[in-house]
Amino acid sequence: MTKKTVLVLGAGSSVEFGLPAGNKLASEIRQRLHPHTSAQPERLIADRTVWASIHADDFAQLQNGRISGPEYDRRFDALKQALETICRGLGLSRSIDDFLYNHGTNQSVVDIGKMAIVSAILDAERYSSIYALETLSATDRLDKHRDTWLYKLFTHLQTGVRRESANEIFSTLQIINFNYDRCVEHFLACAVEDAYSLTRTEAERIVSNLDIVHPYGQVGWLPWQGRKEHTAPFGATISAEELSGLSAQIKTFTEQNHSDSERAQLRAMIREARVVVFLGFGFHKQNMALISPGRPVNSSGPACFATCYGTSASDQAVFKTLINEGLRDPAYSAPVLTELTCDQFIDEYGLLLWGQR
Repeated sequence: MTKKTVLVLGAGSSVEFGLPAGNKLASEIRQRLHPHTSAQPERLIADRTVWASIHADDFAQLQNGRISGPEYDRRFDALKQALETICRGLGLSRSIDDFLYNHGTNQSVVDIGKMAIVSAILDAERYSSIYALETLSATDRLDKHRDTWLYKLFTHLQTGVRRESANEIFSTLQIINFNYDRCVEHFLACAVEDAYSLTRTEAERIVSNLDIVHPYGQVGWLPWQGRKEHTAPFGATISAEELSGLSAQIKTFTEQNHSDSERAQLRAMIREARVVVFLGFGFHKQNMALISPGRPVNSSGPACFATCYGTSASDQAVFKTLINEGLRDPAYSAPVLTELTCDQFIDEYGLLLWGQR
């Protein structure tokens, strides 16, 4: 079996496309759930779709007489309390995931938070630099994104792969993507289409062969990913009903309910890898515990690299410990941590890691 390179993607890997990460996403969500200031008493918060999703059912039940006025008032007060909890406390958390973990026993807070995540990420996709790639010429797509890590990675992957073998372009790559967005899938479909002069449908079919796992789910399956339910085009504008369904498909730190088979799949990807590369990854203990198969017996484990842009030396020491404890034996060789951005990392190490097929 061919050993593969596994990319483990964190929020930092999507930043260069305009997606918010960490406290920036938390701030965006806090604004969406902030009390609505216009003269519209029927909408309590700024995000119209989230409000409709969390409130419309109770209001409809009141109108249809299925719940009484006092019951409606009780539910409305509970909703207001959950929103106040988020708006008061979210600004003090490093991320929305951390905040929802802290309030994991409050199901209303978790449900509202997940809806806000989906709404914010879909909007971020729509305002990202890669939203309208299909409408641009191949030249414009190249010029606009040649400095991104995905563009640079693709140039390595496609080297030496003939058009008639294009369906094998991702044969040595696997991705564990902790982000909810679909930037990787969307960008690579456009890249394959341009690189090999294929139809969009042909390119999407090839990208469907890429082994990519979102441990916490994604904000909807892209329409071409072969799923019948919970699909949403990249950067889609959705209804309140769709938002409710999509938010139910994502998980947070709070919902550590991965099945044994899901954990086994993630850990097997790491255990069997030739190289593991962490790009824009925050090294949360919960995430490392989810994917770490434990130190290998009688072998070194995969070679490990990580981008640590903007982190301190003490943080990097913690990252090394987590890698050594969960992925490899440091007696063989230490993981390589670099203070590079994701695209700088591909510049520096791309030929070493992907230059030989």
